[in-house]
Amino acid sequence: MSSQAATQLPWDALKHTEGDIPWHVLNQFADALAAHPPLWEELREVYDKFMEDPYEVASYECYYVPAIFALAAPRLDEATRRAIGQFLVDEMICAGDRDDEGMLEVLEAAAGSLGAPVLPAVLDWIGRRPRYHAASLPLWSLTELAEHCDAPALREQVVRCCQHNLERAELGKMDPILASCPAWTLARMGRGECGPLIQRVLRKTHDPDTKEALLFLEGNPDYEPGENAWEEPVTDWLPVNCKGLRAWYEGRDEDEGDSGPDYEEAEDWGEEAGSTPLSEHRVQPEPIHAPRAVGRNDPCPCGSGKKFKKCCAKKGAAE
Repeated sequence: MSSQAATQLPWDALKHTEGDIPWHVLNQFADALAAHPPLWEELREVYDKFMEDPYEVASYECYYVPAIFALAAPRLDEATRRAIGQFLVDEMICAGDRDDEGMLEVLEAAAGSLGAPVLPAVLDWIGRRPRYHAASLPLWSLTELAEHCDAPALREQVVRCCQHNLERAELGKMDPILASCPAWTLARMGRGECGPLIQRVLRKTHDPDTKEALLFLEGNPDYEPGENAWEEPVTDWLPVNCKGLRAWYEGRDEDEGDSGPDYEEAEDWGEEAGSTPLSEHRVQPEPIHAPRAVGRNDPCPCGSGKKFKKCCAKKGAAE
């Protein structure tokens, strides 16, 4: 595809705000990206332009661009996927700084769709930021991509990262909620030799997710890893997040001063996600320091309706 052909793409359609998601437009861009990988940089510029003044004008470009990357991912070469992955990881960190939960979910799903080429960027961030961050859980979840990684050296790099952080957890230097993440990554990779280390961490943290990871690693059929966002098709995760963002746009006039969306999961709101102002849905509970009987994928005991890992787990860990 030539530069002239790229200018003929329906760029203005990415500013779509009414009605259903314009899937034909997103697929058109994904096809163009697969045919001409440098197009990803122009798409990044669309995203960056939106982020200069995020959410000031109602638009879904910030979600559509990552979705296009996800739709094109299976047809992209490794170098392009690695470059896009670095961009998405960087933006996950920025979204975490803003505590932008919806953006984090979209970026995580898009990054995961790129597969193993995103792992170097993820491991680099984990190595540089050992303490809790709002993006820690979604970034750690991306290490589970190593389960299907064909590069032995990269797989071993993930294993060493997980072992190092579990050793920190054993010494009480890692939040128990985060400690279950490397445990699950090693379990999904089938690294049985890491079982004793996970067992020692479990004795230290009494974390139920770490226990389930250990049981899964030991072959217990009653325990299976939860499904990650990127394991779902784009047609599942994008509509849910767009509904949440639409609800925020409709409700923000009643809650001026917000820097970005902070909404409950749209599937909990009924058929029409934007039918009720967001301010009536938003729950801002005090962090619950739950006993270890609460797993990261369990409903949060504060009553927000969110999973524990997306609510008081991260609030408690941040304190």
